[in-house]
Amino acid sequence: MKKQYEDFLAGLHSRYDGGGYVVGSGCGSGLSAKGAVAGGADFLACYSTAVYRTRGLPTLLSFLPYDDCNKITQEAFPNVKVGSGDRPVLIGCGAHDLRWTVDGLIDKAEELGADGTVNEFFIGYFRGHSLKKAVDDAGMGFSRELELVRKTLDRGLLSLTWVFDEQEAAAAASLGAPLIGLMLYPENCGMKDPDDYDSVVAFAIKMAEAAFKENPDAILFLHGGAAEKYENVRYILQRTPVQGFFTGSSGERIPVVPAIADTVRNFREIPFVPYRK
Repeated sequence: MKKQYEDFLAGLHSRYDGGGYVVGSGCGSGLSAKGAVAGGADFLACYSTAVYRTRGLPTLLSFLPYDDCNKITQEAFPNVKVGSGDRPVLIGCGAHDLRWTVDGLIDKAEELGADGTVNEFFIGYFRGHSLKKAVDDAGMGFSRELELVRKTLDRGLLSLTWVFDEQEAAAAASLGAPLIGLMLYPENCGMKDPDDYDSVVAFAIKMAEAAFKENPDAILFLHGGAAEKYENVRYILQRTPVQGFFTGSSGERIPVVPAIADTVRNFREIPFVPYRK
């Protein structure tokens, strides 16, 4: 790995060992990137779901065949890069698209000035569904995502790898993946009710242990709908060996809409005073 990235990872370890959590931020626009940097994000990533949410669209569009997720990410990436300051910025890659070679995706990432890649996680979202098996059987599933991780690391770049269970966590870590995002959704965490965060804690610990067994130096992040609100993230982090949190909607869509609404509302409610000459 390039020395600049070795130093970066060492800095993340030092932060956690010194008593602080690590924070990464998903950004779909330069404005989001500026806000994340101002808040102290350690690194950023630009990927298709982030681009959709900054456009006010449901991120589920990334899972449907209406756009080219690689194209919209590559178009948005330069804006995020400009707003990133001195923070590393990774780019999302939809390795499932067989029209792209994995090497070609990484070539494009380097051309754009990305510091590494992120596996777009669409297939993992269909865990337990026949669609996932069909995609895996067609050679378009998680194996392609792992190929992206391996070849990214071979280039000396950073890799953030999203995983949905212990097996995927172990597989990514066995390749030496330095940054691993634990995807925590009520469906895969076994939550019995909306407030059952102890189940999320237990699931996160299982994934963390699987990853650390293969790569003790991995840096893990919470992410997903079961780890979205501040109080929930705090509860999980303080009870697991996970070193940090990666913002998605929690650091982009959720805070922005109310903030704009409050600002516009304040202007709307300025007391009227008739003009008199």
